[in-house]
Amino acid sequence: MSEMSNLNELKCEYYIPMGKPGSIVIKAPVVLSTLKISIPINKRINLNSKSSRIEIISNKISIKKPKFNKDNRLVINGYIHKYIKYFNNNSNKNIGRNLEVKIPINSEILINFDQIPIYNPVSNKNIFYEESKAIKCDFECIKLISDCIAQSEYRYFNDSLLELTVTLTQIQNIFIPEPDGDFVLITNNLKPNQFKNNGAENKNSHYLVGYDSSRGLIANIIEPNKKR
Repeated sequence: MSEMSNLNELKCEYYIPMGKPGSIVIKAPVVLSTLKISIPINKRINLNSKSSRIEIISNKISIKKPKFNKDNRLVINGYIHKYIKYFNNNSNKNIGRNLEVKIPINSEILINFDQIPIYNPVSNKNIFYEESKAIKCDFECIKLISDCIAQSEYRYFNDSLLELTVTLTQIQNIFIPEPDGDFVLITNNLKPNQFKNNGAENKNSHYLVGYDSSRGLIANIIEPNKKR
């Protein structure tokens, strides 16, 4: 019975990621900037001025795909779908009315980049193409910091503060230099030998390198004509 249990037991083995060492050039997403944006939102809500009590039931935030202008401005548009319940003075206090309000989000933010973006200007006006090095915007966090229905004289306003954590990235060419230091060479018989990267090249062999927390930099010989 125990043998059958062992056969049916889920197992998982972890391997150290290995890759081609430098010097090489790769295409990879570069973090241009990470920022937190606070957007104050103030919108009038059409409610009876005789409302005695207002409750916010829920909020549904919908943000469109941000646009990035060439003048380094990030354009953010969207809506907050707010569901509220209000009670009138002249009605039963236990019976409220539901109201759905669509509150627009329209903001432009001037971006200061940690890394300079790369643009592809086209000098020929007769050539049209999709931008190949577009800046990508990822929302790491979206949340309402504060949210309430405020009253000013006989008018009601939605008073909210929306917070967005944004990461801007772009695919760029990245140069990876040759690793500097000693490697532990992993041989076929799994006996680690010390391998020093002294710049000497072996045309008959290639290496895959990785990092092991207990041994540091490791390398594995890959023969070009040998299948792994």
